[in-house]
Amino acid sequence: MDRLQERAECNAILLPLSLYDHSGLAMNTIGFHCPRDSGQVGFIYVTLKTVREEFGAKRVTKALREKAEDILRGGFVSYDAYLGGRVFGDVIERGGGEVDACLGGIGDYEAGCLPKARAVVDKLLLREAHLLAAAEQGASPPPG
Repeated sequence: MDRLQERAECNAILLPLSLYDHSGLAMNTIGFHCPRDSGQVGFIYVTLKTVREEFGAKRVTKALREKAEDILRGGFVSYDAYLGGRVFGDVIERGGGEVDACLGGIGDYEAGCLPKARAVVDKLLLREAHLLAAAEQGASPPPG
């Protein structure tokens, strides 16, 4: 396996993938401290040719290698969140009908769908307040 890995590293940037499986799943590229419930299960990689093409470089420097590794790790964070069940979505309903939805979120709900959902609800409440005020004054409701 070491010879195969060495040969692959001549043509690609490889990061090891480790899996932790104990009352849930987690994956990362740095490993886990529990040898009983975790271990390396594969690699995530990008070929050096692809790195050169994507960045318009003639050679892969240390800085470019580090940037490519960061991109690999960053892309893997979403998959780890999916494995760990950190997926979310919300549907806002009013009067039995769907007003808005934010589905397929991965990672942090409070940074993902929640601000959008709050903005939609705030807009609905503001419109309702305008409708009530207009009705009390006998005026026409605002458009929208």
